[in-house]
Amino acid sequence: MVFHRERLVDGHRLYYQEAGPSDAPVVVLLHGYPTSSFMFRHLIPLLATRFRVIAPDHLGFGFSDAPPVEDFRYTFDALAGLTRTLLADLGVDRYAIYVQDYGAPIGWRLALADPDHVSAIVSQNGNAYDDGFVEEFWAPIWRYAQARDAGTEAELRPALEIEAIRWQYTHGVPDLETVDPETWHHDAALMSRPGNDQAQLALLADYPANVSQYPQVQQYFRDSQVPLLAIWGRNDQIFAAAGASAFARDLPGAQIELLDGGHFLLESHLDRVAEVMLEFLGRTIAHRAGTGRAAQAMPIRPRREVPIVVVPGWQGSGDEHWQTWLEQQLAQTGRPTIRPEFADLNRPDLAQWLVALRQTLASLPADGFDVVTHSLGAVLWLHHVVNPGNSPRPARVALVSPPSPGTSIAELAAFYPPPLSAEAVRHGAGGTVLVAGDDDPYLPEGVTTAYALPLEIAATLVPGGGHLSAANGYGPWAAVLNWCQHDDLAF
Repeated sequence: MVFHRERLVDGHRLYYQEAGPSDAPVVVLLHGYPTSSFMFRHLIPLLATRFRVIAPDHLGFGFSDAPPVEDFRYTFDALAGLTRTLLADLGVDRYAIYVQDYGAPIGWRLALADPDHVSAIVSQNGNAYDDGFVEEFWAPIWRYAQARDAGTEAELRPALEIEAIRWQYTHGVPDLETVDPETWHHDAALMSRPGNDQAQLALLADYPANVSQYPQVQQYFRDSQVPLLAIWGRNDQIFAAAGASAFARDLPGAQIELLDGGHFLLESHLDRVAEVMLEFLGRTIAHRAGTGRAAQAMPIRPRREVPIVVVPGWQGSGDEHWQTWLEQQLAQTGRPTIRPEFADLNRPDLAQWLVALRQTLASLPADGFDVVTHSLGAVLWLHHVVNPGNSPRPARVALVSPPSPGTSIAELAAFYPPPLSAEAVRHGAGGTVLVAGDDDPYLPEGVTTAYALPLEIAATLVPGGGHLSAANGYGPWAAVLNWCQHDDLAF
C-alpha cells in the first residue's frame, strides 16, 4: 500500500508518498522539473516489495506548499535543506537516492552534506557533468541567469506552458502511445498555481549554482566510490547521453545503461528501469542494511560456474595480458575456459577466425556460457552475430576495447568497418556489455559514440585505462574476474 502523507518542515507543508516495510533499506526518490512524486506512481509499488520508499514533492511542486517568492527564496540549496530536514524528521539517516533532472542537484547536496548517509545512487537523466548539457536547450537559461530582464524572461516563459511540458515527456520516445497524457496535464495544472511562475523562474536563474558545485560532487564520487547506476534515455535533448558516460571518469565501477527513450524513462521504459534498479539495489544496499527484514530476505549472489570463451585480438594476449591472467585465476577454481584456435594471430583472416570461433562455440550449451573478448576479438564478435548460423548463443558477452569502426590498418582491412546491428547484438547473446578506457588511442571518438549508442547497449568507461592491455598495466584485473564469477551483466 502507498501512503500519502504530509509533514510541516520549517513552517512549510511538504507532501510525500511512502510505501514498503518500515525496517527495510530506504530508497528516496527525488523528482525533477516540472513534475512531482507523481512521476514515481508506478515505480513505488515495484520498489516497495523490497524497500522502504519515500518520495517527496519539492516545495513549489506537486501537492507541497507553493509559497510566493516574497515569502520564500527559491534556490536549490533551500530545497535540499527542506528535504534533508524531512528525512531527519522521519528518522532516516541511511538511504539510496534516485535522482532525475532537478532531483540531481538536490540529491548531490544531500550527499555533500551527509556523505555517510547515502548508500547508493540511481541517476535517471540526472546530471553531474558539463558533458551532459544540450546547449540548444540550456542557452536561454544561461542568458536569463546572467541577466534577468524582460527579454531573457520572455525567452523562458514558454517553457512553463503545457506544450513545453508535453515536449519534455514526449521527445525522444520511440512509441508515443506509451506516454500517458495525464502526466503533462497533471504537471501543467499544478505549475499554473498563482505565483508559481515566479518560483520556477527563480530556480532557473539559480541553476548555475548547481554547475559551480560539480567539482565538489565529482570529488565526492572519487572519495566515496559510492555505488552508482546511471540509467539514461539516450535521446534526451535536455541532458545528453554523454552525461551518463561521464560518471565513469570518477566512478570506474559505475553501471551505465542507455535506453532508447527520452527525458522521462519511467513513462516509456518502466519495466526495464525497475528491473535494472532492483538488481542494482539488491546487490549494493540490501546486504549493507544490517537488521532490516527485507535486507535479510535478499539472497547472496551465487558464484557463476559456466564456461568462458576467451577471444583475443590482433597479435594475441601473451603471458602478461589480463586474458591469460583470467584463465589462470579461473583454472584455480576448476572453471573451464576455451580459446578459439586462430591460425595466425599476426595476420588475422576474418573468414578463418569466424570458422574457428564457431567451431569453439559449437560444443557449448545455448545460454550456458559467457564470452570475454578484447580488441579485434570484439570486432570479430560483431561480425559473428550478424550471421551466427546454428551456433549456440552465450548468456553474456563482454566486448572489451573494440578499436574504432574507422580503423584503417592494412592487416585488418577485412574486419572494417564492422557491422553495427543493434538487433543482431540483442539476439546474439542474453546480454552484452561494452568496456573501454576513456583515453583509448585506438578509439578516439569514445566507446559511447562509436559503439554503445548504435548498438543500444551499456558501456563502462575506465578512466585512464588506455586500450586495457598489458602495456597499460592490465595484467591482473579484478573487475573482469568479478564479472566472470557473478551473474550481473554490468561490469
